[in-house]
Amino acid sequence: MAKRVSGGGLWTAEYAQRLLERWEQSGQSLPVYARSLGVRAQRLYWWRHRLTATARATPARALLVPVSVRSDPWMTAGEG
Repeated sequence: MAKRVSGGGLWTAEYAQRLLERWEQSGQSLPVYARSLGVRAQRLYWWRHRLTATARATPARALLVPVSVRSDPWMTAGEG
């Protein structure tokens, strides 16, 4: 989903993620970084929240390992 920004441009989640990664590397506060981009800091806060929530909502993939169950021919009923 794209988000409209001033000037009529669109932000995708990928674009916002790249900007947030650059912000973290910049060492600047988020408001200062937003001003350098010419956008409101709230937009970056919104995307940070959205991307974090999306990452948390994505279930981790379970690793499934095939198994086989065999009976032990040396055990008799009632032992065990």
